[in-house]
Amino acid sequence: MAQLRAAAAERGTTVPALLRQLVTAGVAALGVEPPLSRSPEELAAAIQEVAATQSRGYQADWRAFAGWCADRQLDPVRAGADDLLRYVSELLDGGASPLTVHRRVTGIASIYRAAGRVDDPTRDPELRRVLTEARRRHERQPRAADGRSEAA
Repeated sequence: MAQLRAAAAERGTTVPALLRQLVTAGVAALGVEPPLSRSPEELAAAIQEVAATQSRGYQADWRAFAGWCADRQLDPVRAGADDLLRYVSELLDGGASPLTVHRRVTGIASIYRAAGRVDDPTRDPELRRVLTEARRRHERQPRAADGRSEAA
């Protein structure tokens, strides 16, 4: 927060105004439409709030998901459970650790909560089943003497 205050003071503005400027520019660049319950400015502020309070990992998780959606001409804010399930499946099939994938889904969920999304696809039972099954398979893999998976 101190860095935000310093940056705002340096630019002669307030922290909320600076955040709105930064995130509005980012949301516009992505071409993201806000969820029905929020205006573009409110969405930008919500995303920035999460970015300011969550880890850089969550921010990177959202950027990765938004990029994946953009490649498929999907709106990441309005992505459905089927879209998220495809994203997770591609990550797992590509060799991502189940724990990494779970963290990515958690990061995406934090944005959805901040954006006021009521129908959060990260809570989909099928998605949860896929994540749980992947984690169990990963935990059962035999380990080599150095602690790495023998399958790696």
